[in-house]
Amino acid sequence: MRNIIFIILFISCKEKTNIKVVNKTNSIISDITILSQYGKKKKSNLNVNEIYLFKFDITDAISKEDGVFIISYKLNKKKITHQFGYYTNGEIPKKNTNIIIMEDEIILDKSSK
Repeated sequence: MRNIIFIILFISCKEKTNIKVVNKTNSIISDITILSQYGKKKKSNLNVNEIYLFKFDITDAISKEDGVFIISYKLNKKKITHQFGYYTNGEIPKKNTNIIIMEDEIILDKSSK
């Protein structure tokens, strides 16, 4: 009976990470994409002071590779790309990531789930 309960609990666990993006610029950000081996998430526009939450669920992921998350977006017609959130052996970061986009920098903040 204990083995059955353990299997049910193990199967019902979901591995996920959330990435919150905040636009703290004075312009609309366009073509926001976050890419990893777990998939690609997109948002067409992010208004000034708008917050958007990208959710990555890797419960069914099979790959056990190393990698990073990559965010790309356009600000004032310039494409910007930034890598963050390194993971190893397919293990996603155990913390959520907050990305604050400023006019001339990106601030990364990791928070507990």
